Amino acid sequence: MAMAVVALGAGAATAQPVEGLYLGAGIAANFHESAGPQAMRLHTETGPAGLLSLGWGSGNGLRLEVEGSYRENGIARPASGTVSTYGGMANLYIGTERALGGQPLQPYLGAGLGIAWTEFHQVGAAVTPLGPGPGRRVFDDVDGRLAFQAIAGMALPILALPGLALATEYRFLGTAGDARIEGRAEGAGGQLLSQGTGQFANRNHTLLIGLRYAFGRSAAEAAGPQEAATAPEPVRLYLVHFDWDRSELSDRSRRILAEAARQGGPYRLARIAVRGSADRAATPEARERLMRQRLEAVCTELERLGVGREEIAVTGPGATQPAATSDGPRRRIEILPQ
Repeated sequence: MAMAVVALGAGAATAQPVEGLYLGAGIAANFHESAGPQAMRLHTETGPAGLLSLGWGSGNGLRLEVEGSYRENGIARPASGTVSTYGGMANLYIGTERALGGQPLQPYLGAGLGIAWTEFHQVGAAVTPLGPGPGRRVFDDVDGRLAFQAIAGMALPILALPGLALATEYRFLGTAGDARIEGRAEGAGGQLLSQGTGQFANRNHTLLIGLRYAFGRSAAEAAGPQEAATAPEPVRLYLVHFDWDRSELSDRSRRILAEAARQGGPYRLARIAVRGSADRAATPEARERLMRQRLEAVCTELERLGVGREEIAVTGPGATQPAATSDGPRRRIEILPQ
């Protein structure tokens, strides 16, 4: 039988997935993988990184943003100098909201495409022989390439400051193809002996911590805890249909209830409407018994999914317990037999 999920409310007074315009900034530690030909394999030191971003959230966990970033790593061996990566990216994120001890958490994944420039600044290594006495091979050039990145992060909304969240991320950024960096060979006296091009892969692993501020706050969220508590509580209605004269849950029913159990997380209200036909020739007592069996099947499945009995309230015809009061748990799932 067909089932549906109907959204009846908007975001709650607590932190919700980003909706509207937001700004982000972060600082990071960046590890640049070793790169270059075997004869001059460059090994880098862990270096600093930073980024700024501007984006738009849809309110359902999806976000689009543009960012600018900068990474710099010193060369540890066998040369000296620095290698920098900077550029712009367009990112797409998908996230959700969970809670730990009443604190909302927002894990997310993302991917991006853009352009990154690889810059070698006075990257030089001693080599011999290059004429009389020792010499150097020096790379000092910039190369731009198509870039891609993968992102995994977690945002921690700061409830005392609506719209502000602390974020931690891991990022992998690489370029399509090796950077082609112009270099030169110098003799012991600095004289130019030859010129050439070196190819260096650009792959970065970045650990970031930053702040994100969302401008699209709801009125209840911006009003503060006391006023927000009086705002209408968001509701989602889940319709569960039973087959004719049956009380067993179908696989599709179980999927709907699993979604209701997740939606019935902290600071949310979910309602489940139980519908199904019975034999019209049956006695009122038999129809009532069938409804109780259906309600019990729904409650049992919700418990199996981790919802406590104290969080479930059965209301309306066939109710076996009173609805949750204002003194009860903030999370509750109301079941409405119809």
